[in-house]
Formats: sequence, structure tokens, C-alpha cells
Amino acid sequence: MGKVDATGNLKFTSGRAGEIKGDGKWQDLTRGGALIFGSYKLASGDQGQVNFLGNFSQPPGPDMPPDISGSWRGTFTNVLSLMRGIDELMIQQGRTPNGAPSVGFAGQETMDGGTPAIVLYDFVGTIDGGGNFVRIGVSDQGFLTSGGKLESGRLIANSVDLEKGGFHGYWITDFTHIDPH
Repeated sequence: MGKVDATGNLKFTSGRAGEIKGDGKWQDLTRGGALIFGSYKLASGDQGQVNFLGNFSQPPGPDMPPDISGSWRGTFTNVLSLMRGIDELMIQQGRTPNGAPSVGFAGQETMDGGTPAIVLYDFVGTIDGGGNFVRIGVSDQGFLTSGGKLESGRLIANSVDLEKGGFHGYWITDFTHIDPH
């Protein structure tokens, strides 16, 4: 059970598998979508972070989201460190009962900036009928939150990388669809 105040602060508890308490920040993405960043503490004393992304509502008829399934390749730039590199996405998008693209998607991102190593993110996301998207991801380096738009066959995104222990980078990415499915 949870409660959100007028400024988006969230407090929640659960008791299904022992007591869990948490708090965080709720962000309304409109169109039925929501983004939550929070932390939790178990009755055992264990604690951690929790991030949640609620899909946009499935739009009616002609306002369906674009099909973004498949492989995407592009470049990234870390605005803070000016590091650049190659970025690849593999996206699997859900389907409605009649086979049209749905608002939910998942996938993997591979960022190759040379040294020190390649970073692999697993992510989930949501996209609306106008091509606006939000996604969250996780790797052994931390969490990634990204938002952007599909325009003229390109996915252009702005991402914030939250490394374990704090802020790590602000990325701008530009992808081209190389293998639609």
C-alpha cells in the first residue's frame, strides 16, 4: 500500500513476504505513464533501490505507437566528460491482440567507449503514439534513465546515468534503425 502527496513524494509498505517499507519520488509522465525512483528496507535490515516505469496507456486506432522493434546503431556523447563511442540497441516491442505495436518495450543496450570497458544495460520502456519514449535500465555500473523521441527514422535520446553512489553522466544518443523486425 502506498500514498503520494501533492509534490510527488511517495511512501509505501507491504507485508506479503515480511515487512517492507520504502519511500521515493513519483513523476507523472501523462498519458497514463509514471516513473518512480525510490528506496526500500526489509524487516531483516536489507535495503536497496527500486525504480519503476509504468507504461503509457495504449492509444486508440490511428494514434498507435511506431514500431521500434529490431536493431539500432548510433553514437553517444557524455556531455560532462566529452567521452564518445558506439551505442547499439536491440529492442523487442510488445504487440496488441491484433498485432499492432504496443506501448511497452524491452531490450539491451551496448555502449562501447573504448577504455575502460563495454557497458551492457538491460532496459524496459514505454512509447506513445507521437514517438515520445521513456526507458529505465540497469547494469553492473548502476541505473540509466532515458527519454527522447523517434523522428525521421532516428531515435534521439537524453540519458542520465546513476552510478552506484551517485551521478555518473549525462548522455546524448542518436540511433538509426539498422534491422527492423
